[in-house]
Amino acid sequence: GAEQVTEHLIEQRCRNIAIIAGPKHLFSTKRRLSGYRNALTNHQLPINEQLIAYTDFSKDAIREALDRLLSATVMPDAIFCISDSSAIHTMMYLKEKKIKIPQQISVAGFGNDHIGQVIEPSLTSYNPHSVKVGETAVKLFFDKLINGNTAPSKTKTIKGELVIRNSTLKNTMK
Repeated sequence: GAEQVTEHLIEQRCRNIAIIAGPKHLFSTKRRLSGYRNALTNHQLPINEQLIAYTDFSKDAIREALDRLLSATVMPDAIFCISDSSAIHTMMYLKEKKIKIPQQISVAGFGNDHIGQVIEPSLTSYNPHSVKVGETAVKLFFDKLINGNTAPSKTKTIKGELVIRNSTLKNTMK
């Protein structure tokens, strides 16, 4: 999913893509950072460590990370946040700083939270289909419980989708 979000930002002609990640030790941070790095590498774009910010997801930590990113040698033209909550905090802070989204900086999130549809501009986000993942996990758990531990373990993959909204659509801006 993170790779798809980063690819979309690259397709929108973004070249200095920052990422607001979570704590380094979290599995979700590692996976999404990996997707971000893969997309940049696949498009021969440099991975600039100055554009990677680790946070604890708090509003204050996100604001501090944004201050650092906005004062970096290379100004980001896009920010990928590994959660929609972080993306919304990011958008609010950029608006306070009078930075236009997406004209100056595109913003994308992860999770497809319903609030992403109603904020302005609407938030581009990756939808991992969390409810379907939960339902599938419960079904697999009960199948295993009913069939006993002798039944072979099953793995199911639930494909998510990128939901493109106005926070990243630079190519259509006038």
